[in-house]
Amino acid sequence: MSAYQGGDPANYPQASIGFDYDAVEERMAARANPQAVPIIDIPIGIGNTLYKFIAFLIDSTDYLLKLDVAIAAIGVPIYQGSSYTELASKHTITKQAFDKHVLKFQKDFQLPVTRSQKSPQARLSYRNTQLARQERLKQKKQEQEERTKQTWQRSSRKGPKAQ
Repeated sequence: MSAYQGGDPANYPQASIGFDYDAVEERMAARANPQAVPIIDIPIGIGNTLYKFIAFLIDSTDYLLKLDVAIAAIGVPIYQGSSYTELASKHTITKQAFDKHVLKFQKDFQLPVTRSQKSPQARLSYRNTQLARQERLKQKKQEQEERTKQTWQRSSRKGPKAQ
């Protein structure tokens, strides 16, 4: 069937659709005064978040790292099966550094932890365990240094060995 229907165009079915002259007038008024109409009508909260996210991406020279951090922080299943270790090695950083980026992103955007991350309580418990371990090692080292010092003092009191 051809596009040409012949006859008077005013009789075509397309011509019977009502034309919105008011919309044309509004557009023309908006072009005459561009500040009267916002360019994008986005709710303020979403707009601020988008601006913040764009600033987050632009703020770095390593856009791919920032994008991977954002994806991991949101929990999008693009990298299903990929660990933080694999993602970190992709960007030649440590797993801990990658995790730190993810946590900072989640804090900045007020996001909850994802299923692949430890809960805040588990992180605190692990931190306390590591701090206690470091303290025990520090005490053990001090005790060993004290014993070595006492051994030195005892050996120096006896004087030099006779040959």
